Amino acid sequence: MKPEEAIGIIKEMNYKWCHELPALNLAIEALEKQIAKKPIERPPFRSIGKCPRCGSNISIHNSPGFCGWCGKAIDWSDTL
Repeated sequence: MKPEEAIGIIKEMNYKWCHELPALNLAIEALEKQIAKKPIERPPFRSIGKCPRCGSNISIHNSPGFCGWCGKAIDWSDTL
């Protein structure tokens, strides 16, 4: 199962129970961190940028797969 699928199931559970449970919200947050996104505010094909989740400065050299500050998965595929 992909993180996106699990997020959908958990959100549906929250909806069916007619209220949000803190534990389910934490699970959604953890799963969303696993979905890799490209850095923001960066020149094309550069190895520097900002984390799309927390906005911290990151580089492929210091954060090859995850943001060192918040743990968000980072997709550097177009810089390799």
